[in-house]
Order: sequence, then structure tokens, then C-alpha cells
Amino acid sequence: NSQLFYLILLSTISGTGHEYNLPVRHIPAQTTSGLIGTVPETLADYQSKTSVQSPTELETRFYGEAVSSNLLSTILQGMSGGITEMMTHPGFVDDALNAVSSYNSNRRKELDILGSPQNRDLVEQSGIKLITFKSLHK
Repeated sequence: NSQLFYLILLSTISGTGHEYNLPVRHIPAQTTSGLIGTVPETLADYQSKTSVQSPTELETRFYGEAVSSNLLSTILQGMSGGITEMMTHPGFVDDALNAVSSYNSNRRKELDILGSPQNRDLVEQSGIKLITFKSLHK
């Protein structure tokens, strides 16, 4: 049963985060469908029952063929308050990566878009503060 799997998975992630006082990736606060399947609504209060810190939102649209400066602009301009984890996979592509990953050519495209002066300016003008998971540490 996939709901039981996600309960066990989130329990393990949250338990480890709690034990070692580490922040974790976003824990969905409502029913969502996406890359990891459907997360049941019964998990809505899971994060509030633990001391584990995580981002308040998860943005997954910046992926694959959809990757573009226009999409990044739309995402950045649509961010609300709180902490949003934006899933990205930028990188340089070489033979070693090609041997172990099917997501290759778009990594360089992501890197170029995310690092462009135009988009760096947009982040600054939007008042978005870029942080790491270390910033979530209590």
C-alpha cells in the first residue's frame, strides 16, 4: 500500500532529522501529486507533530523540457512568503554522468539559466533570499 509506504518513509526521515537535529526536505502539508506519487491527506499534520524543520513549500516545475528563463521568472514572481525548496538539477555533463543518469542535457541548460546575470538580478529584485538547509537548523 503506497500510503503505508509514505507513512513509514516520512516517519523514518522525520525520526532521523529529529534524532540528529537536522532539517529535511519539504514534507507535504496536503494531498499532492507529483514526482513521488500521491501523498495522502492524512499526513497533513505530520510535520507539526515533530520538531523537524523543513521548507514550507516545494517547487518542482523547473525540470526537463520545461526548463527556461521564462519558467524561472514565473516561479520566482509567484513565490509567497515562507521558505520554498526549489528542486533543480544543474551541472556539467560528462561521460561519467552520462553513464549513471538519464537526466543529462538539461543539467547544463539549468546551470546556465540559474547562473545568468539576468536571473540573479531577478532574484535580488524580487527580494528572495537564497539559503541552504543549514539555515533551517535550529
